[in-house]
Amino acid sequence: MTTKALAKFTAELCYEKLSAHSIEMAKKCLLDWLGIAIRGSQETPVRIIHDVILQGDAPKANIFGSIPAKKASALNAAFINSAASHSLDFDDLHNPSIIHPACVVVSPALAVCEAEHNSGKQLIAAICAGYEASGRVGEAVIPESYFFWHTTGTAGTIAAGAAAANALGLDAQQTLMCYGSAGTQAAGLWEFLKEGAMSKPLHTGKASYSGVLSAYLSQKGFTAASEILEGEKGFCRAMVKEPHLEKLTESRLKALDEQIDIQKKSVAFDMREPTIELYVSKYLKDIDKDDNEIFVPDYQREFIWDDKHQSRFI
Repeated sequence: MTTKALAKFTAELCYEKLSAHSIEMAKKCLLDWLGIAIRGSQETPVRIIHDVILQGDAPKANIFGSIPAKKASALNAAFINSAASHSLDFDDLHNPSIIHPACVVVSPALAVCEAEHNSGKQLIAAICAGYEASGRVGEAVIPESYFFWHTTGTAGTIAAGAAAANALGLDAQQTLMCYGSAGTQAAGLWEFLKEGAMSKPLHTGKASYSGVLSAYLSQKGFTAASEILEGEKGFCRAMVKEPHLEKLTESRLKALDEQIDIQKKSVAFDMREPTIELYVSKYLKDIDKDDNEIFVPDYQREFIWDDKHQSRFI
């Protein structure tokens, strides 16, 4: 019943049920996502994804940062915009679930709403539904799963499905099937970090694509596992031996504000996005050791801290 309860909740979440605080925070998350997506659209990994995805596409939703302006299908717009908004690692972070929700929630929600000519209120509701799912599914498998799995790619796929399903106006049963299809596609391994490779925005782009795909499939009657989260061979148990299933449904109404409120602007970084503080702390500690090195991938060595790159918050 765990997946069914969460699917019902996100399916029935509408603008009129949201508090003023949730609405305001959702708008801020949307604006924050948009700025990062536009700047991130110029990153090398995103340009590669952009060129590959747009081969033979039906234009319905905007691709942010494209010059000249371009449109794509809802699926492909969600893919590219999601990758762009996560390419800099400046997007919002929900600490308890270790997930960057905006890139896998706003991207699919906006793409579907634009393609379906939905209202702004429907967009806000879809964003809130996706944020709720992202934090809950992420917390159910964190911290244990994080050694192997990129939560924004794994739990983010289900969050993308929740957002897309709400944006598409699916009912509780259809949303449940959407969760099932999204969950079976969840992926994103950390092995790429060793080489500082380009996989991170691919994880989020594919998560958003899979979420939108799952919603449209469900709308057409496509069936999937009804217990994809708690099932014996479902998402949570595949991620960790003993998942925290109680996180999926406890205090859902109260938690909605908390899930959004905890979003904060942060300059998150990993070995691909070192900050000045990281450099300083690393070199002050054991400065004489031979292994005290910082690796920056070739495609990011063009970044320099001058006036041209002030958008990187330095």
